[in-house]
Amino acid sequence: MDHILPDYHIARSLLDHLEIVPLTKMSIKRTSTDKVGVLRTDHECDSTGVHPFYMVIEPDGKAHGVLILNSNAQSSMNGEFLLQEITTAPGPALIYRTIGGNLNLFFFPGPTPEEVTQQYLEMIGKPFLPAYWAFGFQISRWGYHTFDNLKKVIERNIEAGVPLDVVVCDIDYMDENRDFTVSSKYNALQNFKGLPEYISSLRSRGMRSVFMFDPAVPVDYEPFNRSLQAVNLSKRFAILNNLLGARFVEWERNDQVMRSAQDLYPLVEDTKIMLGVVWPNVHVAFPDFLDPHNNTTTWWIDEFVKFHEEVGLAN
Repeated sequence: MDHILPDYHIARSLLDHLEIVPLTKMSIKRTSTDKVGVLRTDHECDSTGVHPFYMVIEPDGKAHGVLILNSNAQSSMNGEFLLQEITTAPGPALIYRTIGGNLNLFFFPGPTPEEVTQQYLEMIGKPFLPAYWAFGFQISRWGYHTFDNLKKVIERNIEAGVPLDVVVCDIDYMDENRDFTVSSKYNALQNFKGLPEYISSLRSRGMRSVFMFDPAVPVDYEPFNRSLQAVNLSKRFAILNNLLGARFVEWERNDQVMRSAQDLYPLVEDTKIMLGVVWPNVHVAFPDFLDPHNNTTTWWIDEFVKFHEEVGLAN
């Protein structure tokens, strides 16, 4: 698909970059790979995410925007597997390549950059407005490893006069990288036994805390077991009474299920639940938050409430 543009136009926000991109010769490859900690400025690849929206600004300041919305699978060029590719061409023009899918084009006429942005947000939805404290200075990283190391980093910043508002704890605090747990192991790399009390002390000093969770749940522990608590009921009875358990992403057919992995775990051995491998040292399942009964979201929220009550985190 080609989009012909008048001369001297400038495309902006085509990728996860912060700079204006001139319409010179370039080829932009959009992948869904999370390039952690990398801000790309070479126009070759995006930093994170796949969301091809661009704004064209004319010399007189007028602007329009285009969103190319496509959830289709990848295309292959020069032996490289891509999700989407956007290339400039003589004209000038933008060329968008994909192998197909439900291709939806949305045009935002502006005519000012501000109005293009407003129209774009009306279409995709406005972002969630965080709490006021979330706009403050935050500190975060993966790799603190121990509770003592985390405390040292925080206290060192406070002593240096850094106006620290928020401490973000990555998955280091978890027991074997499992959601809804806090590691209390002794003589181990992970040991965050005193974390709840320390978080309370930070709150008393005007600081907030945020904990990372992954939407990938180990299939051999109690939170996952609770998620399936209603699946053994009569399906008709469960549907009529909205008692179905949480849903997880599943394979379409039974012959697609990798039984060599599935049969390792009693809770999923007779299911089509799709198993994956991420941070925990066992297979995980991925919650289906598009569950039409909303039971998945209800279970997910309940786990956060239980975690808050049992661990005693003040925030």
